[in-house]
Amino acid sequence: MDQAAKTIAVVIPVFNEEGNVDSLCARLDELIQRHREYRWQLIFVDDGSSDRTVERLARRQGELPITVICLSRNFGHQSAIKAGLDHADADAVVTLDGDLQHPPELIDKLLEKWQQGYKVVHAVRRTITPGGWKSLFGSLGYRIINLFAERPILPEAADFRLIDRVVADALKQMYAPEPILRSLVAWLGFDRTTVSYDVQPRLSGKSSYNLRQMRKLLFSGIFDFSLKPLRCASLAGGSFLIVSICGHPWLFNWFSSTVSLVLMVGALELFAMGLIAIYLGRAYRQSLGWPLYVIAEKLNFDK
Repeated sequence: MDQAAKTIAVVIPVFNEEGNVDSLCARLDELIQRHREYRWQLIFVDDGSSDRTVERLARRQGELPITVICLSRNFGHQSAIKAGLDHADADAVVTLDGDLQHPPELIDKLLEKWQQGYKVVHAVRRTITPGGWKSLFGSLGYRIINLFAERPILPEAADFRLIDRVVADALKQMYAPEPILRSLVAWLGFDRTTVSYDVQPRLSGKSSYNLRQMRKLLFSGIFDFSLKPLRCASLAGGSFLIVSICGHPWLFNWFSSTVSLVLMVGALELFAMGLIAIYLGRAYRQSLGWPLYVIAEKLNFDK
């Protein structure tokens, strides 16, 4: 591999990270110094911060190859990453969070695996801190997604990964109203491998990732990548039809009355209609063609 001609882009979504960006930039500078054989792009995507995150990044632009994309409001973590990917022009793109829980030093190992020919290199968490509703919901959510998904995703992997240009170009062509990049990357395929790491504590501030965002991740992971929920509803409906035709006495005795059976069938119909409504709603949103994000300002893209 001719490393001298290669460009590496690092896409970092940030939201109210003024207490972290200086330390992050310092550690990225050390990374760049270790790998001067590459050309570097540091693309920060500000997802509607209300603090001085952008101001602190602007101060660093004379020291590092930093460009900043300022979104017009908070569009969400996944849309912010997608904005950075859409603007990256590099042979490989690394995505990581801006809270320093994803150690930039691990990029050395990601690059090693990429040099070996892998198109996707996932950074997977070696240990996941137990306890708390986030841990419980996250573990359960990934199990549910993988139960329905055509291409399962790694439960221990977040959005810390390296992807080759061919993967990045394919992602740029894909559109979803609520993109889940982990599922999109899994669906694309390509040769992939993993590198393990220990999650670092946040240097400053607190996570803005809440239950609402986790719910959106769960719904998008299920309904954007699988028709299995509809098939399950159809299977259940067919089962009730067979039972009603056969009319086994033991079943009706168990329900104790015909009314109970009618209520069960009615609940199943409402459940199936609800699933159809979800799919139709998501299809409608996609048909509108609204952008995933709106850019208010770009800093240092002309240099």
